[in-house]
Amino acid sequence: ALAWFQRAAELGHVKSINVVGSFYEDGWEVAQDFAMARDCYARAAAGGDFRGRFNFGRVLAAEGEIAGALAQFEQAATTATAAFTAKMVAFLRSAPVAAYRDLADRLDASGPAAG
Repeated sequence: ALAWFQRAAELGHVKSINVVGSFYEDGWEVAQDFAMARDCYARAAAGGDFRGRFNFGRVLAAEGEIAGALAQFEQAATTATAAFTAKMVAFLRSAPVAAYRDLADRLDASGPAAG
């Protein structure tokens, strides 16, 4: 499966770029490589993939880049499905950073995203 996702990613398919990042983050079929995962997530986010934006936000959060992470999470919420937004809210609500929990509350109060 990875080869097909890589091929689609090479052609610029942003959802595939995000999936390839997941392979590298988790070490599926490849050696675990967080730098490669970060790069894939950044590219997917730049291309507008809401999952890529969320994953890049997670990376930025882990790096302590709170403002950048919040921006990615907020952008992800603008195009995410309602089901994905619910997962994102659950993730943010459990975060140790108050700003992430505050965003979870705002997203939860605003209702499901269109998409």
